[in-house]
Amino acid sequence: MVLRVLLHAVRRAGGDPDRVLADIGLSPEGLDQPERRIPTALAFRAFERALELVEDEAFCLHVVGDIPVGAFDVLDFAVRSAATMGDALERMARYYRFIDDQSSLHLEVDGELASLVGRRTGTATPRPATELLFAIVVARGRLLTGQSWPMREVSFQAEAPRDSRAHEAFFAAPVRFAQAHNALRFDASWLRVPCRTADPVIDPFLERQAGILLQAVPRDYLDQVRDAIARAMNGSAPTLAKAARQLGTGARTLQRRLREHGTGFQQELARVRLDTARTLLADGRLTVAEIAYLLGFSDPSAFHHAFARWTGSAPSDYRAARAAGDRSAAAPPGSKGGQRDD
Repeated sequence: MVLRVLLHAVRRAGGDPDRVLADIGLSPEGLDQPERRIPTALAFRAFERALELVEDEAFCLHVVGDIPVGAFDVLDFAVRSAATMGDALERMARYYRFIDDQSSLHLEVDGELASLVGRRTGTATPRPATELLFAIVVARGRLLTGQSWPMREVSFQAEAPRDSRAHEAFFAAPVRFAQAHNALRFDASWLRVPCRTADPVIDPFLERQAGILLQAVPRDYLDQVRDAIARAMNGSAPTLAKAARQLGTGARTLQRRLREHGTGFQQELARVRLDTARTLLADGRLTVAEIAYLLGFSDPSAFHHAFARWTGSAPSDYRAARAAGDRSAAAPPGSKGGQRDD
């Protein structure tokens, strides 16, 4: 999937995609099977070779507008049908394993600042690969909303190119290199911006399809940790020790392995709670107080404050927005509730 997008970018930049494939030992026929997964090391080598063959250091930024919606299969369409940018970015993070099963994306909110952070273990991601990912995320956001991102800063782990002016022009924000993480940082208000492409009719179907396909992707260690946290959470406050017991390991070992993956227990606990909260709020059968209990919060107000910190909106507002989308989807053709002003 990513390799096909890279080759498209190379072609648009005036390079020879067949030479990139030849230099890493692949044939074009090898890309005809959409379900085939290319080893990460080989894909990274393709990015590095592409940068050597294309004279433009920032070619991924310059050609991203030519990469059509659908290049990332169901992931693209699941993101495109989301109601808000917050929902769209959460899906990008949740389904990112389609693209790289050894990396993860995290949507983090801290007050008025939101971040989309990329983390991976082992070999560092080549700069062009991160540039392509971030450029697609930003370009898709502009397409979905018709607005410019309120970007504050873009961070790359890789060393800076000879000239970074193209990066600052594309992202319209300060760009820093040799940082601890790859990250887009922006105003948290962006998460509440509605998507013009939202489609409440087809959205549940795309979510189901993406979930089914995700099950076929190899599960990494963090997925196992999140499952353990979920099992330890049912009506009580999850702890590092409880999660470790679920995994059959020690608390110190779990803590060390989480650090190796660039994360920590509290970050993963917040992610599990947020994913579960969104599912239960959308389902509508439990009260906010009951959901707070199931997630292990001491009282509903603690859950309310945590959810607002994660998403920028209250649990009741999130539930109301999802319910409004469901009513719109169920409205008969020609009724006021079924109309969309695109």
